[in-house]
Amino acid sequence: LSLGMARFLGGLGLEPAMAGGHSFGELTALAASGVLADDDFLRLAMLRGRNMYEADRGEGGMCVVDTDHETAAALLSGLDGVVVANDNAPDQIVISGGAGPLEEAAERFRAAGHTVQRLPVGGAFHSPLMERASRTLAGALGDLPVGTARYPVHANRDGCPIDPAAGPMADRIAAHLLEPVAFREMVSRMRAAGAELFVDVGP
Repeated sequence: LSLGMARFLGGLGLEPAMAGGHSFGELTALAASGVLADDDFLRLAMLRGRNMYEADRGEGGMCVVDTDHETAAALLSGLDGVVVANDNAPDQIVISGGAGPLEEAAERFRAAGHTVQRLPVGGAFHSPLMERASRTLAGALGDLPVGTARYPVHANRDGCPIDPAAGPMADRIAAHLLEPVAFREMVSRMRAAGAELFVDVGP
């Protein structure tokens, strides 16, 4: 759906100066920019979803919390099995982990006066619980071909533009399952690169 929306806007003659995405949206941005061919993108979407589900099977989860990254890291200190998965905004992060530790973390945040909401997702994404999914996905993708980007795509990892020639793309995409989504940093770097108008292209 997101790729279809991007193609629709392209058909209207709207071409971005740069792009970025949130989690799976990074892959959509790579496809929209021409780095990933449509067939490879769709195959990747299927493999990624299947491997993530089979790695967790709903045993883990994610919660959104109305706090900043630094406060979240402090409250999670000493609690194994839960990580900050998404740094979305100055006042919103997402934590991810196994069911038991995640509930303990949620209680810590509530006790500190924060609002916690469980997200309706099928696993502990962007956490160490995705390690098997990451490893399997890398093997399944093999030597994923890449094209030339028509415009820069900024990464969730650090907000910097992705260089398609810097190492195997399959390894980068597989590692993405384990890495936190630094969305706030990504938007900040896009602004520093000259972005003034952001258009959210999603279903």
